[in-house]
Amino acid sequence: MLVTETLSPPLDAWEYQESDMLRPSARWISAAISQAINARAGLLFVHSHPNPNHPLGLSLVDIKSFHSLAETIAPILEGAFAAAVVHPEGWAGVVWSDREIVEIDRIVSVGRTLTFLSPTPETVQSALDDRQRDALGVVHDRVRALTVGLVGAGGLGSLVAEQLVRMGVLEVVTVDHDFIDTDSNVRRVFGARISDLRGKSTKVNVLFRHLTDIGLDVRIRRSSVMYGGRLHFVIC
Repeated sequence: MLVTETLSPPLDAWEYQESDMLRPSARWISAAISQAINARAGLLFVHSHPNPNHPLGLSLVDIKSFHSLAETIAPILEGAFAAAVVHPEGWAGVVWSDREIVEIDRIVSVGRTLTFLSPTPETVQSALDDRQRDALGVVHDRVRALTVGLVGAGGLGSLVAEQLVRMGVLEVVTVDHDFIDTDSNVRRVFGARISDLRGKSTKVNVLFRHLTDIGLDVRIRRSSVMYGGRLHFVIC
């Protein structure tokens, strides 16, 4: 999901407003829904839990309210219906899917750089990561939580894929419809063999074999068609 426009509430948007309670009016909710429908988009409600003692994520009251709104609002929207909470430790959110509340895996802000808004996940300590953790600090934990999609598994893509595996990302998904069908492919594609040229193996299968043989704890997936999941795509 991609949020591109912010709808700021007017001063009279609140039915109830206290230090630990904020309830938008039916009039303001209706106005937000109308704008989403006209834009043929989804709708994300965002509120804050500024007190560190407040829950990181939706409270029981938030969940109950979201469920009630979702049953009415979600069917009339073309896009997703979701809610997010801003907490001192990071953002958390949920989305309505198939009449169920599903947690959002991660929330990021996309600008000149990629800013992670979700809390930094804890990673398992491993001797494999000692030098990288010393060099990258908290960035190492972010790297270990990434699912990265590589479009292109040739000379450049296969090199990047191996580097990502050795850095220890959570998962690598390679996408390429091409085959090992020239001599130069054997020289350039990491893991390629002369037997792959004779058998015209697909580049993603050759790279999958090579990356799996390294034996590190990184999930490897491959596809000959474009993948539509939640990925950070790198075009190679």
